[in-house]
Amino acid sequence: IGGIACGTRASVAPKAAMQARARRVAAEGAAKGSGANAGCPGSTLTGLHSARAKAAGKSLEALKTERQETSLLARWAEPEEIAWPILWLASDEASFITGEILDINGGFTAHSPTYATDRELERGPRPRYPGHTANRPHRPPSVDT
Repeated sequence: IGGIACGTRASVAPKAAMQARARRVAAEGAAKGSGANAGCPGSTLTGLHSARAKAAGKSLEALKTERQETSLLARWAEPEEIAWPILWLASDEASFITGEILDINGGFTAHSPTYATDRELERGPRPRYPGHTANRPHRPPSVDT
């Protein structure tokens, strides 16, 4: 989802909806011999990012040093690195693949649990929802039977 910060609620919900839709379309189309898949790109260095950096007075070299934590490869993807796997997924060579979500993110999903845990440790526990305190474990309301 272009222009929405990765990992925010604003980006996670639409991406999850797109993934669910791809799986649903695959299930519906299987009986007709058609398939559907989705590609989930990681941080991709596009012209939009370059233009925004330039407008902010940032060099392309400085921009390339950002987002190193968003993949195991510690760099931005080039647009072609995202396009080729998606083109393959849409090709006849991938005709037996349907309902799949292809993560094209330089290994972000391979290390994100560790990354999330590290971030949690840095900021400490936080409330799960309004009214909940991190120091008091949540107990479901008792149900009288």
